[in-house]
Formats: sequence, structure tokens, C-alpha cells
Amino acid sequence: MPSAEFFVADSGTGIRTSVYRLGSAGRVHVTHVGLRSGLRIFHSGNFHLLEILLKLPNIIQNRNEIFRLIKSVDVVLDISGGDSFSDIYGQKRFYEISVIKSIALKLKKKLILLPQTFGPYQQEKNRDVAEQIVKNASMCFARDKHSFDNLVDLLGPVFDSSLHKEGVDVAFALPAREPGGLEKIKEEICEGSASGIPKIGINISGLVYQDPQGATKKFGFKARYNEVLKNFVEWVLKETNAHVFLVSHVLAPEGHYESDWGAARQFLKDNNLTECSRITVFPNNITCEEVKWLIAKMNWFCGMRMHSTIASLSMGVPTCSIAYSDKTKGVFATCSQQDYVFDPRYQNEVEIFEALKSAYLDREQIRQHLEKSIVEVINKSRMQFDEIVTALSR
Repeated sequence: MPSAEFFVADSGTGIRTSVYRLGSAGRVHVTHVGLRSGLRIFHSGNFHLLEILLKLPNIIQNRNEIFRLIKSVDVVLDISGGDSFSDIYGQKRFYEISVIKSIALKLKKKLILLPQTFGPYQQEKNRDVAEQIVKNASMCFARDKHSFDNLVDLLGPVFDSSLHKEGVDVAFALPAREPGGLEKIKEEICEGSASGIPKIGINISGLVYQDPQGATKKFGFKARYNEVLKNFVEWVLKETNAHVFLVSHVLAPEGHYESDWGAARQFLKDNNLTECSRITVFPNNITCEEVKWLIAKMNWFCGMRMHSTIASLSMGVPTCSIAYSDKTKGVFATCSQQDYVFDPRYQNEVEIFEALKSAYLDREQIRQHLEKSIVEVINKSRMQFDEIVTALSR
């Protein structure tokens, strides 16, 4: 659909334009629309204001440029950040994720829910909101079997297999692109490949690593994540000749508590490894396509951020995850790799450490198994995009 015009909601201010390089589509112009909640109710993109405008005459609605833009679109594609159509992240987040869907439906817009997680819903009122949204959406795609089961449950008797689909996470279709520059890192990767030195990629979650006590309290950890990483990397450096690459996937600004890059640098400081020649930290100023290219060069990968592991799985890299959400196991199950998700909520440090060691040593067997299963997942990813485009064309 080369003539399609895209408006992308974000948390910025007002209406802005950007140009993106999107694979074979080349450079694509995108208009960004700032939508947010908060106390500044008269901000043009404030959700509360938009809800009020729904009840007012057209002449007043049209004075708001963002409301006017939303009214002009033909279809709303909504991905909920992939995993946020749930109330486990708090009531505020659930409201922000749900309200734009409800506004679209009240404006009689075609709403297509792109591949995402549905649930869990801890509060009955939130489940009721989700139920009304999925029942009135034009199409819904779940990104794994578990989420699909939740979607079917929400739909009840109105489930329609032609409209409600089990898909896969859209990141499986993300292309990999070689980054410009980074000659030193590329040289280290090439040297490792030429000499047979294994390349281990590890993604450290800034959200968890930089606030271990908060994460333990919030997610109910049994294992200390920071300790698991420390023990595993120490084992790698002592018992193998592998080179470790620390991969940032959430590229928050330096100093931000969610920054994976900041967590990687802090990990080196905490463990007196800043001068270690066998550990390389990937930079934090590269694109998601470039990160995927780098991850694809690994011989084994372990990530806590789920989308870092999708990058490795989709490129056929033997992959493990230290994960605290059922969503990760669901995504790994799409590739028949669910046995390589280790959960700090239920396993202690020793159990996860031993599981990581075992998975690393069995990496060739895992790679062969993954090589067979990933083909079907990639094909399914392409097919779901075809179905979405077909729906848009109706």
C-alpha cells in the first residue's frame, strides 16, 4: 500500500513529521501525534480532553487539531506496545492503552488490534473494558497461543476464526541491517568467527539490574538477577574461551533507570570487569535493525528483554531468557523453545545458573532444533501481514 498515509501516536507534543528508513519501502514520511494522560487536561492531545470532546458538537470538536486528525483516519491499527493490553502494569497504563481504542470505536473507526498480548486482567472492570474492545474491533491478532486463548475467552460466543487470529510477534519480521562504523566491534566479531571463539550475547535489563530490590518486590523474585549474571559471566570467563558482548535493547538516555546500556556499564563496574578484554559493550546509538544484525552474529544469546530474544530467535541463534512474565514463555513456545525460559519468580540463583550453563553447552543441538522451527514462524509472520493489508483494503 505505497500510497497509504500514516499517523503514529506517541507521547510527544502536538503534531510533528519524521522520515524513516523502513526496509524495502525506503524512506517513509510519518506524522507523529502526541497523545497522553495527565493533569494538563487542556493539552490538545490529552486523553481526558478527547473523551470530553466526544460528547460535544462537531464545531467544537474540530477546533482541536488532534481530535480533527483522529476523525479523519480510515482505520486505527493498535499494537498496545506489544504487551500492555493488561492491567499488570497499573491502572494508569491500562487506561492509556485502552482509551484510544475506545475513542476509535466511538468514532465508528475500523479498529484492527495488531499481534499483541491479551491480559491478564486482575480487576473485573478492566476485563469488561477489554471484552467490549475486542468484541467491537474489526480484527484481532494475538501474538502467541496463551494470548490467543485469552482473546477467545474474552470474545466468548462472538469468536470468529476469520477475524480473530493466532499470530506471532511482529518483531520476527524485523529486517537486520549492518550498522555503519563500529569497525572495532565488527573486527572482534570477525576474529571470533575466524578463530572459532564462541560469541556470547547477553542483554541486561536496566529496569531490573539498576533497581534489584524494587524488581524483587514488584515481580516477586526468588532469585537475585544481578547475582545470576555475575556468576554466569564469571563462569564463562573462567571455564570457556568465549567473548561476551553486552547488548542494549532498551536505548533509554544515559542515566535513565531503564537504560540497558547504563546497566551493562554498571555491571562491569560492579564486578571489576571494566578492563576485561573479553567483554564488549554494544553502543546505545544504533537502530533496532542494526542491533538485530549484531545479535545475529552471536553463537548463543541470553536476554531479559523479550524483544532482544526475538531478535536472536528469528535469526536462528540458540537463545535463553531470564524472564519474569508469562509473555516470554508464550513467545518462545511459538518456536518450540519454551524450555529455555528461566523464571526468577520460581527458580533460585543456583537453578538458573545451572540451566544457563547447560543451555550454553547444548547450544549446537538447540540451534539445529531452532533452525527447523523458526521457518514456520517467519512464514506465519509474513502471512499475518498479508491478512492485515487485505483487511485494510476492504
